[in-house]
Parts: sequence; structure tokens; C-alpha cells
Amino acid sequence: MRKILYIANYKEGVGGISGQVEMLHKCVNSNQYEADIFSTRGNIAARLWKFIELICVAKKYDVLHIHGCSDRGMLPVVYGVVAGKIWRKKIIITYHGGGAEEYFAKHGAFVRRWLCRADKVIVLNGYLEKVFGAYNIPCVVIPNIIELSEAQEHSAYQWSKPRLISVRHLRELYNIPSILKAFAIVQEQVPGATLTVLGDGPMRHELEQMAIDLMENKNTKNTLREINIENISKPKMNHPQSLDNDSQATAPYSTQEQALGQTKDPSIVANALPDDSEKNDSILESQKNTKNEAARSIQFIGQVKSSEMAGYLAKSDIMLSAPRIDNMPVSLMEAMNAGVLVISSNVGGVPYLVEDQKSGLLFESQESRAESREQALAEKILWAVKNSKECEQMIANAKLDIAKYNWKEIKKQILPIYE
Repeated sequence: MRKILYIANYKEGVGGISGQVEMLHKCVNSNQYEADIFSTRGNIAARLWKFIELICVAKKYDVLHIHGCSDRGMLPVVYGVVAGKIWRKKIIITYHGGGAEEYFAKHGAFVRRWLCRADKVIVLNGYLEKVFGAYNIPCVVIPNIIELSEAQEHSAYQWSKPRLISVRHLRELYNIPSILKAFAIVQEQVPGATLTVLGDGPMRHELEQMAIDLMENKNTKNTLREINIENISKPKMNHPQSLDNDSQATAPYSTQEQALGQTKDPSIVANALPDDSEKNDSILESQKNTKNEAARSIQFIGQVKSSEMAGYLAKSDIMLSAPRIDNMPVSLMEAMNAGVLVISSNVGGVPYLVEDQKSGLLFESQESRAESREQALAEKILWAVKNSKECEQMIANAKLDIAKYNWKEIKKQILPIYE
């Protein structure tokens, strides 16, 4: 029985590369192989010790299957290749991540030096195959795996009140702010829309505050629409001596914004509002409820276990993904398998997974202005809301396409490499 060691910056239950390592470990162990996982994750001191530990551990295995990517993701590659060469083991490297093109442009010689020492290099799709070809790094394409049995029966679609979901880490790379801003645009036309944000990261507090601010801005716009400018009385100035002339003291404000927000004197604001106490109370109550509305419209769930993901997807209609760099995100594969329409930025390896207008919708995220990217995403969402029949056909197509990524198909490619 051949023994395989998977080496990666691994963390249990977080998805991404770690999720693929878990999947391989589970599937390979059920196919008359013995497999284990070695994580290189940790602080600087821990990682130095991990290198020594790996040298000792690797001796017991026949195959070292390393999973790496750009930047810090190259550490498992370096460690694994050194350990494999010391003990003359078979070395396989699977390269993940959509940032390969940019990373190779800066560190091509370094990357080539380590990758070319492997017995076999695996990439996930044609996008990375082209990048590797440009640097003369031989590779084979074997895509990510998805367990089709994990998908739950999808609930009835709610296109008139779409349930949107985002499943990415909350860090700059994944461009969650654009998703929030696009959602705010959508909600102006589709008030019943909701957004669930799964994942955690360093931007969480900032994003939660952004959601509140977006709802507050929406409420302000609605408030201004409710106020009839003709009914705004002339403000009663309590300190006319502070004005330059008498005409300024009696001149009405020219816009609602001046009446409501561009003066620091609260008495002016109070006198500028219509003499309708019920409406004023309603406006004040609306402002007080901004946080509650944000919580109802946009929910930040945090990190969830892989086993819990299917439940969230079964209650969602549209998956949103907006990074400017990407490769073959498992989150999109899971959404396609679960019967959720995917709307994603058209970058990296994504078009090799999602075919625009056939198995999902793609928008251009390379616009120089952020507003254009957000508007493009919002337009795709609104199109989906108005074209439910076409969307459900794309969902059906996606479920058929995703079947080729199950273990039954992938093992035909990966197991022979282990021999």
C-alpha cells in the first residue's frame, strides 16, 4: 500500500486549498491508499520547527503531494521539495491561486527553480496552464474536486425578493466592498433583496460599518424624497446678528440638503421641517432603525464549517463573487452544485468554470473606476431578477457542467500519478 503525505498551509474546516486537501485525503484513503496531512501553517518560529519536523516525517511516505500558491503559499513547495529530494521521494505539486501571472512576472526564476524539481506539476485549469507554458514549466490540468452528494435540495427560488450570498474571506483580495455597494444599488429597486456574507477576516469590522453607512445613505435619500420642498417653511433664525444682512435672515433654503444637513444649528433644522409631527417622528424613527435595517438586509455570519455550507446555499438564489484575481474557487463550484446562480467577475480561471449566459453570469471587474465595477455587478443582479426563466436554465446547465468535477472522474487522472 502506497503512503501519501499532503503538504500545505492547512487549516481544518476553512475551505479553499485546505478544503481540497481534506477532500483528497478523504477520497484517497478510501481507495486503498494510506494518506496523511502535514500543515506548514504557523508563526515564524513554528514554521522553522515545521521544516525540521517535515524532514523527519517525510521519510515514511512514498509520495509527497504539495499544495501551494503565490507568496506565502510557496513555503510548502520549498519545504516539500527539499524533504522529497533528501529522501528521494516522488514529488507532486498542485499549484492553486489566480495571482500566478503577476507573481511569476516578479519572481519567475525563483518559482521555476522550485516547481521544475517536482516529478509532476498539476494546475487546475487552462488559465494556469497558459501561465505556466509562458515560463516553460511542464504541467497537467487536473481540476478541483467537489462532492456532489453534499448538496441539499434547494428551496423555492424567490426572484422577486432575491436572497444573495457571498462566500469569501473578508480581505482586500476578494473585493467585498464592491458587493456591498452593488447590493445597495439593487435594493433601491428591489427592497426585499437580502445579502448573507459568509467568511471572516481582517476587514470584517470595516465591512459591517460600511453596510450600516450604505443603509443610512439609502434612508437619507428616501427621507429627502418624502419632504416636499414647497412645504418647507422659512427657517427662524435665532441669531440674526451673525448674518451679513437682513435678506439672509429671511431667505429660504434652496435645497432639502441645506435644510436638513448643512447647518450646525439644530433649531434651523427643526424649523425647516414640515409642520407635520407624525412625519417628523417617522423620519427620526427611520434614522434610529438604520442599524436594524442593515442587520435585516445584510447579515454577516462569520466563518462556517464546510459541513454547514450546504444549508446556507440551499436557502440562497444568487452567489456573488467580485475579486479582481481568481482561479478556480471552490465556493462557486459548490454554489453551482447547490442550484444557486453564480454571478462573478470575469477574471483568471473563472471563465473556464462559468460560461457567461450559459452556466452563470460574468461581469467585467477591470474597470478603472470602482463605481463602474459596482454598477456592472448591480446590473447583472437586476437582470437576473427580471429574467428568472433564463436564470433557472443557467442553473440547470451549471449542475450538469459541475458533474465532471466529482471524485469518480478526477480519480482517473490523479491516482495514476501516485503510482
